[in-house]
Amino acid sequence: DLFALLGPSADPGGSWSGPGPLIGSLFDPLSGTAGIYTYSLTGTPPCVDAQSTVTVVVNVAPDAGSNGAVSVCNTSPAIDLFLQLGGAPDAGGTWTDPNGMAHGALFDPAMDPAGTYSYTVAGTAPCADDLATISITVDPQPDAGTGGTFTVCSSDAAIALSTLLGGSPQPGGGWTDPNGQAFGGTFTPGVSLDGGYTYTVGTGPPCGIASATVTMTTELAPDAGTNGTVTVCAAGGLTDLFTLLGGTAQPGGSWTDPNGSAFSGTYDPNLNGPGTYTYTVTGATACPDASATVQVTEVNQPDAGTDAVVSLCDDLPTAVLFLLLGGTPDPGGTWTDPNGLPVGGTITPGTARGQITLRKVVR
Repeated sequence: DLFALLGPSADPGGSWSGPGPLIGSLFDPLSGTAGIYTYSLTGTPPCVDAQSTVTVVVNVAPDAGSNGAVSVCNTSPAIDLFLQLGGAPDAGGTWTDPNGMAHGALFDPAMDPAGTYSYTVAGTAPCADDLATISITVDPQPDAGTGGTFTVCSSDAAIALSTLLGGSPQPGGGWTDPNGQAFGGTFTPGVSLDGGYTYTVGTGPPCGIASATVTMTTELAPDAGTNGTVTVCAAGGLTDLFTLLGGTAQPGGSWTDPNGSAFSGTYDPNLNGPGTYTYTVTGATACPDASATVQVTEVNQPDAGTDAVVSLCDDLPTAVLFLLLGGTPDPGGTWTDPNGLPVGGTITPGTARGQITLRKVVR
């Protein structure tokens, strides 16, 4: 209101003139024209007319632009904060960092703290200062670690693939299997597919994603079967010890005898002795050797002596049949009479009539 600027003694009812229109005595800074505005009053004779002026200067309000927000990666190059402001900000303002300290217009993610940066453009009275802010988030560069190639045995326990990554992989990523399907991250030898398992971290911009691949190869564990036992006769034939192993022993392994010496795998009572014979199937890179044993027990061939034909006088009190056998019979056998019935081995000749044939059987 320009009239209010004329002082308390100004008479109302005058008229205004100047470089631009007024609304009554009101000057609108948004649309009005700066300059000298004259207020005139007509005097009543003998009083002359009176005039006074108001000089209007319109200062442009400062514009700091509108607030903005930006996310950057900690490895990104420095950015110009001024370019992150919205609207049409005035140049020449000043910046302060999240701690209220003076800051340049460049933000370096590797050095400067994340947070709210303020841009202030000073106003010329009566215009107040204007302020706008940029909220900056700094995301870390994703690190999936380093991959590698690993060989495991089919008999190994389940493996957390994250333990095979090198470097310093960050947690929270996801795994895919060799077919590109989502994978839980635990590799079970003999069950899980062989091939490349990929670990990926990151959510995209501004830092992107990072991946590392672990390539898994599974070796089949050697199978030597399970332990066995056998009893052979000292006068018997050859025995293939492989056939005495239990389970599903795979062929192609090697044998050692009870002394640890190489052995063919075929037991010959005439050449080999009783004891523990070991069968070993050699493992490969990741699988240890597998072994199983066959315990061989050897028994001697029984000797019942040789047949004998004797004539006994019927007045003998008794006759011990074992003493009548030829050769070198083993003791401890059993006797049967000519009818196949058991007999004690001592006979009374007087009770027998005619010729009696007796046989001793030793087992």
